[in-house]
Amino acid sequence: MIKSDYYLMLEDIALIYDKNFERIIALVTVYRNLTENKAGRIPIRHLDLLRASVVMMHSTLEDFIRNVLKWRLPYSDAALSGIPIYTSDYNRRKIKFELNDLVEHRSRVVDSVIKESVKNYLDTVSFNNTNDISVWLEKIDIDITTDMRKTYRLLQNMITRRHEIVHQADRNSDRFIPGWRVNRINLQMVESWYRNVDVFVSEVSSCLRNSIDNMEQGNI
Repeated sequence: MIKSDYYLMLEDIALIYDKNFERIIALVTVYRNLTENKAGRIPIRHLDLLRASVVMMHSTLEDFIRNVLKWRLPYSDAALSGIPIYTSDYNRRKIKFELNDLVEHRSRVVDSVIKESVKNYLDTVSFNNTNDISVWLEKIDIDITTDMRKTYRLLQNMITRRHEIVHQADRNSDRFIPGWRVNRINLQMVESWYRNVDVFVSEVSSCLRNSIDNMEQGNI
């Protein structure tokens, strides 16, 4: 594979990210249109558009990381340890295998089996905190730069809030607050989070681009 092929792969990943990011902006734009120049308390049903954008934000981040890993992980030999071979009766916890597990792959090349196995394994992986993100990026030799770490506080805030939205309907469960309440959310908070996601993705993309620029031979 030549350098131009790697650049095309990175461009494909970037295009998918951009399309997903546009969906976040679209949700926020609908919220703005509904609430602009409106007096009084903003209805929860309108604020739920912001909550939906947070869920989309985390999905966009996960999809970007997962696509980068699907590209790079098959060539990171040491990082393949712990990933099972994909078979029709796939079990992500089945690391050891016997020859009969290879029967359905008899006519395929090893590289194809590795890529398929990595893809199916990563489809089951979530990135629930910034430590998860660091561990996986380091598996493919991406150094966590100072600029990346500067995004981690807001990334973690966004990921935590997404969890509360998805698993608790963003309900405020403080037992000292009577009645049914939801957690506060506003446009400024959401804007700071999606801008921060974009900075993080730009930093990772820059590292990948530098890696391609510096490659001499072999796969990356």
